[in-house]
Amino acid sequence: MDDYHKKPSHHGLRDLLGDKMEEEKDITARLICKTCKRDGMPDDGSEECGRCVKTRKLYEIRKEIAEWHDERYDGDRLDRFEFDDEVFDKWPYLKEQHMDGMWYVDHTIKRTLDGILRDKMNSYHRASGIPSWKRTSTKIWKNPTSRRKGEIVSRKSPLVSACCFDIGTRMKGNDGWMYIVKLRKDNTHFWSKKK
Repeated sequence: MDDYHKKPSHHGLRDLLGDKMEEEKDITARLICKTCKRDGMPDDGSEECGRCVKTRKLYEIRKEIAEWHDERYDGDRLDRFEFDDEVFDKWPYLKEQHMDGMWYVDHTIKRTLDGILRDKMNSYHRASGIPSWKRTSTKIWKNPTSRRKGEIVSRKSPLVSACCFDIGTRMKGNDGWMYIVKLRKDNTHFWSKKK
């Protein structure tokens, strides 16, 4: 299909909408979440979408609960901790979100984090020019161990794919070293050990 047939004026939309269609296209292109790179955010002046804000808030609450739980119940398992009125009084956001236990908080954070990383991966594939039917080939979460020459070897770099992060992002790897995202010659991202 040539460029003429791709234009909306060919389909008669330009006559109906005029220049308003081009203005809306520019506005939609600018509203992209800075964290997950998802487009179509509401224009309320914030840089992050609601999903990213909610995940960040839940993660902060989870860290506070973990510290509070460790001081209060020494040695008790955190993942089986059911919330009581004291927790809901201290963190009312949990009651608003109808979360009754620590497992549900962890599960919600993991599920939304998967969605955020999936959107970042799609943004990376779009920017790389990869067609939509090939976009599911890269795994977001990598396997922690693999077999090489019959031996089980653990992955040294972080378990998250480097495609989900911008170039220059640093993260601690499984071996304790810091890794940084770099760009290969074929325009793919990879983890490189920072020395």
